[in-house]
Amino acid sequence: MNTMCRNIIEKSVIGVLIYAGKRFVNKCFFDKKNEKKEKEVMLISNIIDKDIKSVPLKEIIERNKSQGELSKKRKLFAQGELHVISAPTGIGKSVLSGGLGWATAGGKESEHYKLIKNILGDDWDTTKQPVEYIDGENGEDELYDRYGRANMDCPDNFTVLLPGTLSNIDELEAYITRRAQENKSKGDYTIFIDQPRCYKGYYSHQRMQEFYVALKNIISDYRKGGYRLTIFIIEFLEADTFCKPVSCENIAGTKELKRKAHTIVALCPCRLGEEYCFLKVLKCRSYNPGKEVTVLKRNTDNGVFFHFAGKMQEEDALPLPARKPTASAASPVFGKDTLDTSCASVVPSVHELYEETTGAVKKVSCSSKKGKKVTLEILQRMKQLHNQKIPQQKIANILNLSRKTVNKYLQQINQGTCAWDLSSC
Repeated sequence: MNTMCRNIIEKSVIGVLIYAGKRFVNKCFFDKKNEKKEKEVMLISNIIDKDIKSVPLKEIIERNKSQGELSKKRKLFAQGELHVISAPTGIGKSVLSGGLGWATAGGKESEHYKLIKNILGDDWDTTKQPVEYIDGENGEDELYDRYGRANMDCPDNFTVLLPGTLSNIDELEAYITRRAQENKSKGDYTIFIDQPRCYKGYYSHQRMQEFYVALKNIISDYRKGGYRLTIFIIEFLEADTFCKPVSCENIAGTKELKRKAHTIVALCPCRLGEEYCFLKVLKCRSYNPGKEVTVLKRNTDNGVFFHFAGKMQEEDALPLPARKPTASAASPVFGKDTLDTSCASVVPSVHELYEETTGAVKKVSCSSKKGKKVTLEILQRMKQLHNQKIPQQKIANILNLSRKTVNKYLQQINQGTCAWDLSSC
């Protein structure tokens, strides 16, 4: 009897649990379904409540007539867009963005406008306008060391929001929204954010997606007043090695930033030495940057700014990969003073490529019949072998070049017309 009662009770409990489980599953499913429907209804209701209407094309044309002052083609860092400047630590992303901000605030009559114009060329232009630099990293000491120790006339319309003023991404977004509302009826305006990772919330992927969407919406809303808000994001460039070309995938931050941005550039280490880097355009709408990169030289004579040094093929500007020397100290061919071409000693003297009179990197067009690139290191080895009285044909065989190519460069070296300074070899 007890066994029978126990079985009945167990079956009843199991039945109750199964029933309760089914009710719970159904409730969760239908609740989610109803919640989704409610959200859709609310979204439709919000759209209906909003005063959403299309804008006449004539009105759009009229309120953008101020762009007549600029080039017809909107290319690098076009006004009224979201842009990204990226670089690894220590290369100078803040130096470039600070110079760009100075040039924008100073206008075409300023020296810094000319500096940036030399770097970016005819693909860039701007009008004089207020610039706000939201600096989450560099304090007053760093700013003074960079700009204050030289006799420089800083534009009054170039303002800086110092670190510690804002603490998180929510405050940053609210501040930019407020500044946009305050200035949208006054004229064009530019904001630099250096850098979002300095604020709490940066490492929340979802929050940053929302942040970049919000920035684009703020820019679009600003445009309704007939003026343009331009926002620059300063970000890190991450790569295992900078001996290979970088792409947008190497930029820290969310995919939303890379999708929303109009122009994305990267500052990369250059094989010419620590005071050099090169600027590569990774993305720019309606613009094909080609294979050449712009070489920049850090100048500290009058503040810390980049100066245009020349153009190079990217493959010639990339740092050389580190590798062990192929010839020993007792090498009968290269001798004891053979150049080590690892990244640690890429170029022994960086000013060989720099013309003091023009301030430009000399271009070296140097490819042999065999398609091998004649680099500075090869020319140095060529001269060393020539000084050891080794015949030209043997030099050509050793360096995997044609005899004609060896003869041509040896003539240039002997006549002092070589684009590289090899006097120290």
